[in-house]
Amino acid sequence: MIGYATAPHYAHHLEPLGLDITDRRVTNQTHVVVASRKDARKMLPVKTAQVCVIEHGAGQRYHMDAGGPDEEHPNVTLFLCPSQRVADQSAHLWPNAQSVVVGSPRLEHLTEVRRAADKFDKVALSFHWNSPVAPESLSAWKHYQTILPLLADYPLIGHAHPGIRGKLKPWYLRGGVEWVEDWADVIQQAAVLIVDNSSIMWEACALGIPVVVLNAPWYRRDREFGLRFWEWADIGPQVEHPKDLTAAVDEVMTADRWQDRRAAAARFVYGQVEGSTRRALDALAEWAR
Repeated sequence: MIGYATAPHYAHHLEPLGLDITDRRVTNQTHVVVASRKDARKMLPVKTAQVCVIEHGAGQRYHMDAGGPDEEHPNVTLFLCPSQRVADQSAHLWPNAQSVVVGSPRLEHLTEVRRAADKFDKVALSFHWNSPVAPESLSAWKHYQTILPLLADYPLIGHAHPGIRGKLKPWYLRGGVEWVEDWADVIQQAAVLIVDNSSIMWEACALGIPVVVLNAPWYRRDREFGLRFWEWADIGPQVEHPKDLTAAVDEVMTADRWQDRRAAAARFVYGQVEGSTRRALDALAEWAR
C-alpha cells in the first residue's frame, strides 16, 4: 500500500497514516491511498490498482462536489470520511466503494501540534482559491486587497490555499507581512484566524482558534449550501466590507462570544476526532487484505 499525492495539502492528509507517499503515479501497486478526486482520476489508467480516497476537506458542497463534475470513480473501493453527512453526500461518486466514517486523522495530528505550542500571539490571514464551481467557491481576496495597511497594528502572518498561493505570497511580502506556508506552522502561532472560505476555518474551530469570517459581495445570501453558506457561518463575527475588519478582530480578541458555536461546528464537521487515525488505519488494513 502506498500514498499518492500531487499537491502538498493532499499529502498532509496522508502523512498521519504513516504511508510512503509519492507524487508520481504508481503502476506496481494494488492498493493506493489518495486525498482528492483529482488524484483518484489520475490513477484510472492503472487497471490493477484499487484506490482509497480520504476526504481532505470539510465536505462543503455547492449542489455539486467541489472537486468538479459529479462523475463516478469506479476505481475507488474505499472512502474514508469525517462524518456520515460526508459519506451520504458523496456516495454517488464511488459506486464500488465502502464508505467508512473515521473522523479526521489530519485534524487529530494538528490537535497535538496545537497543544505543543507555547504561545499564540499572531493574527493569521488566509484566503481560498478561485474555484469555479460557484460564486461562493471564489476567493474573497479581490474584495479585501486594501486591508493590509488596516491590519498594520496587529502581529500579522499570511497564509493561503495552495491554489492561490502564487498570487498571495508576493502580496503579503510587499505589504511587509510574514508569509507562513504550512498550516501546521500557522496554528502554532495563531491567536485569531481571518478567513473567507476554506476547510481550515473548521479545523480552527476544532483547535480552539477564534475565527473572523470574510464575506464577499458575490456570496449570494439567497443560496443555502449548508456549512459555510450559510448554516454554520456564524462561528465568529462576519465582515462585509474591509473597513469593518479591525473592529471584528478586536471584538473576537477581547469579547469572544462564539466559543460554543465553534465547538458545535467542529462536532458537526468532524464528529469524534480522538481515535481518527486508529480508525483509518484499521479500515485500511481490512481493505488491503
